[in-house]
Amino acid sequence: MPYDQWLSKQLADNKANPISLLNYADLKKYQFDQLNRKTEFGYLSAEAKNYYQHHVLKRVMPTLMLQVNSPLEHERLQKMTVDQAQWGYLHAGAMLLVETGDEINKMSLDNIITTGMLLDSLLLAENTSAEYSCYFKLPALIHNQLDAENKKTFGQITEQDSQVIYQQYVNYLHQFSQNNPFVQLRQLLQDWQCRPALARQQLKQYDIAEDWLNNYLYKNREVEYPNNQGEITLLPNIDEIFNQQNQHIADVFKQTYYVLLPQVFNSLSEEEQQFLQQAEINQVKVEYNARDNSIHSLPPGVAGLVANNGLIIPVPEAIDMLSCSFNREERLYALEKEQKMGNYKLSRVDRNRELIFDLIKDHKNSRHNKNFALKIHSPILLKKPLNSRK
Repeated sequence: MPYDQWLSKQLADNKANPISLLNYADLKKYQFDQLNRKTEFGYLSAEAKNYYQHHVLKRVMPTLMLQVNSPLEHERLQKMTVDQAQWGYLHAGAMLLVETGDEINKMSLDNIITTGMLLDSLLLAENTSAEYSCYFKLPALIHNQLDAENKKTFGQITEQDSQVIYQQYVNYLHQFSQNNPFVQLRQLLQDWQCRPALARQQLKQYDIAEDWLNNYLYKNREVEYPNNQGEITLLPNIDEIFNQQNQHIADVFKQTYYVLLPQVFNSLSEEEQQFLQQAEINQVKVEYNARDNSIHSLPPGVAGLVANNGLIIPVPEAIDMLSCSFNREERLYALEKEQKMGNYKLSRVDRNRELIFDLIKDHKNSRHNKNFALKIHSPILLKKPLNSRK
């Protein structure tokens, strides 16, 4: 029997006991007690137990091997129950991160949970392969087996049943979607309305004839109109309604952006983390520029045309370039969003020509052309150095 089915059965069979295996701390103790039990073949060797923990258990249920750094995080983890939506996100996020080679022991619980939330929202929007739903398989089976109405044994569960079990679990998770910024953002973007649509909504809400629509759209203030009962009604400024809608989307987008960045930070070495914590950080524009070296030899009209068609090779706008300075040392980083999973990747490139051209990808013929000189400009301060005066 596969591990996820075996564990789900253990939890279901045990749910009436005084010490519930649903509690994370009790479940972890139970798992390791099983490893230390004497079997008909004797006790497992230390090497066998170590192999099982790091090559089996860490892969199928990495939360059991999770070593959090702070006492508060430890207490929070110990008190979790595996039938909670929060633990489902934690499990899925941990499995994905472990399989992609991330060090989850360097991450906070919230960062791992956020990864699970992001995966859930991508699956919901069908923006990633349905195969990734396998990371929610164990939480879905646990949820299914704890429901007294589900009478089927694991031997009776078909592939179609598995899909139903997963969908039921997704429906359960989405009762908590108000706490998932990625689901919030998706819903807000789906519900976004243009100014005319919002104006029609206001007219309908206050029972005012749509004949006033164009007049209302051209006013940038509160306006009084007669409703269908002949009463004068004050409508809000439609520009403010439109801007509030857009600002709400921007705020939630910023929230989803920043909850991903700690995972990027935690993937760096300790020395890199310390440097960034102390450094002044500026977002900058980075380009390779041959205009100053070549343009003087061309007629003015041709020079202007050429300058717009290849003498300036910028790093793509989709990549944020960060100049970080501390103790007279400058480091240059590239912050990229990986399209497949929506994760962020932070790479140190400094002033390395090869690494920066790797970001550009095109213009291979210009990579070794010495007329193209590195230019870093247009700094925007993101963070002051740690010891700077206010």
